[in-house]
Amino acid sequence: MTHRLVQSRSGHPTILAGDIYLHSRYDPKAEASRFVQSLEFSNSCDFFLILEPGLGYCIPELKKAYPKTRMLVLHASRDFKDIPETHDSQAHGVWYPDLGIDVIHFLENEIPEGSLCQLIEWKPSIGAYGQTYQSIRTEIKQFLEREAANIRTTAGFGKRWLKNVFKNLALLQNPLYFERGQIPVLVTGAGPSLEDAIPLIHRALQQGPLCIVAASSSVPALLAHQIVPSISVATDGGTWAAFHLIDQFRRAVPLVANKPISLPFPLAVTLNAKLCSQAAQVPQLLISDGSLWQARLLQKLSLPFIQLPQRGTVSATILDVAMLISTGPVYITGMDMAHRDIQTHARPYGLDFYIDERACRFTPLYSLACKRSLMDANHGALSIYAAWFDRYFQEHRERISVLGTRQHPKFPMLPVSQEIHWDSYKEPSFYILPRKNDRVHQYIQEYVALLIDELQTTTEQKQMQEELSYLLSGRKQALAVPEIIKGLRDLFY
Repeated sequence: MTHRLVQSRSGHPTILAGDIYLHSRYDPKAEASRFVQSLEFSNSCDFFLILEPGLGYCIPELKKAYPKTRMLVLHASRDFKDIPETHDSQAHGVWYPDLGIDVIHFLENEIPEGSLCQLIEWKPSIGAYGQTYQSIRTEIKQFLEREAANIRTTAGFGKRWLKNVFKNLALLQNPLYFERGQIPVLVTGAGPSLEDAIPLIHRALQQGPLCIVAASSSVPALLAHQIVPSISVATDGGTWAAFHLIDQFRRAVPLVANKPISLPFPLAVTLNAKLCSQAAQVPQLLISDGSLWQARLLQKLSLPFIQLPQRGTVSATILDVAMLISTGPVYITGMDMAHRDIQTHARPYGLDFYIDERACRFTPLYSLACKRSLMDANHGALSIYAAWFDRYFQEHRERISVLGTRQHPKFPMLPVSQEIHWDSYKEPSFYILPRKNDRVHQYIQEYVALLIDELQTTTEQKQMQEELSYLLSGRKQALAVPEIIKGLRDLFY
């Protein structure tokens, strides 16, 4: 599409995109002022995402009306990069189609987790750029939906996550680290397709070394078929998540008979995961979510850890762990993002007891299973995660395949294979690193005091303040430092 600058009657330039004026032919500056006055946004909004504002006359007007809000501009055409008359320089970040990263990556890089964002659309651009405009808008909407879901989850679970972090650190006995391998990695979720893949996994294990990175919910199904994962991954901070781990320990009893261990494989756990008490003795690969307060706390305690972004679903984290543990090809199974008829999970499943104990003559098991499958199918979070995975798999389709006999129900772009192929046989190595503290067990209050001291003395206090305020209140700007300290003490003392 050609772009042509034209002088308006007021003397300010306007622009033609094809044969459509993106700004007023009379006074584009006054037009932008009226547009901003018509908006009704909260002054607490952290970011405006301005979709194709043309020359951007609305940007300085928005800065005057909302001086504390940062602005990101997203263009539907890279031609605006070469037009000096734009107001893009007043924005905090600008995306063009030829920037080298997609819209969602750009937004993830620019917007800290927990920020309140608003999309602002410059309506004349809709007709000018058509499908290009709509596709960018769709990606922005996906990002905003995911962030809104994260904010809602954090508001509800933030304090519980904080409690989990300090409880897990106090009980940790055997911190784990690893040396990267080069063998194939099998990533297992707890979807129905895992059952179909069991014979293929057995055959692969007879042919060569295989690193199995398993979501904790999928481990009972693996152990029931005598398949021992290389590492189990737990990320959920909710109370029910611990039942998946409890089921692992119960089913691992025959495998560890007469051995001084409770599980024949280690755990990879996010700091805020809900763990059962038995997990304290198991070697753990700690996962930080990238926040400053978690990194500083782990560094103060001299604990090894890996840093992965918080994705909101264990399926995404096990993929991140798989990519990190080995450079080999990645095969997935059980990551269905869909149910099969009324079957929602591979069997056995750690939470099946909850359905079983509710079954009676008036609510038979079949009816309960049907109800659960309908609830899962209509769950809004599923579509949000599916959109993220669709982009992730598009980016890594050369390395990721489905292990199975049928095409993936949600991601048909992934190749399907019934066999695993080896280019190298170097397995990843795991090491238990002794804790440097003389005392393995410390009181939770000692760790809390350590974090409070770091909060008061760090040069990056503002960032830690925002992160902890977000967990305690659901808003990044809500609490001052004394209020955060009081909130932490109220939780643990």
